Amino acid sequence: PPDMGEEPVDAAAAGDVKKARQARRRKLVIDDEEVNVAQQTIERHVDGKRIEASLFDHARDCVRTLCPSRDALLARWLSPVQRTSLLGDLERRGAAISDVHLELGEDYSVFDVLSHVAFLTPPITRRARASSAAVLAVLQAHGDMQRRVLEGLLTKFADEAVEQLDDVGLLRVRPFDQIGTLVEIVRAFGGRPAYEKAVAALERARVEGDGGAR
Repeated sequence: PPDMGEEPVDAAAAGDVKKARQARRRKLVIDDEEVNVAQQTIERHVDGKRIEASLFDHARDCVRTLCPSRDALLARWLSPVQRTSLLGDLERRGAAISDVHLELGEDYSVFDVLSHVAFLTPPITRRARASSAAVLAVLQAHGDMQRRVLEGLLTKFADEAVEQLDDVGLLRVRPFDQIGTLVEIVRAFGGRPAYEKAVAALERARVEGDGGAR
């Protein structure tokens, strides 16, 4: 009896369909304007004229509009609230930072990607940033348990690409659950404000450090 299931699919045809889907343009909406994205370029229509720019150039313009200088970028990045706001603003403007990140290399942090794209600063790998002299100085200023926690955060950043080190929820997972409970860890720093201050100092050292090895 004939098979009443799905019709057989030609492998070559299926491959062509897959390629067509991959090549299909993505659409973004920037300031209420529909934008086409294809082959690492972004296409906009301004005053009836078609303008095409690379994703890199568009991302650069977006970052510079929101942060006119690297110092302005650094200031926003070091504030958890402002950092979240900045990333949201970039997404709404269609900056496609994740695509630029992939092109530059996944060994770099989002901050380094933004700084390099907008201000052409040499990007420093996450691992190098986590082992800078500035970071070491912060670690040496703390006692054993505190230092183990901060080193754990750096490992999360360097090896797992965790960017939000100020997320206290990280203290509930490995390796922190082997150091103590969230309450015990925070208490070891002298309370929540002191813990947040220590993490902020680590974040500043990580971002501002020159990437020199320990």
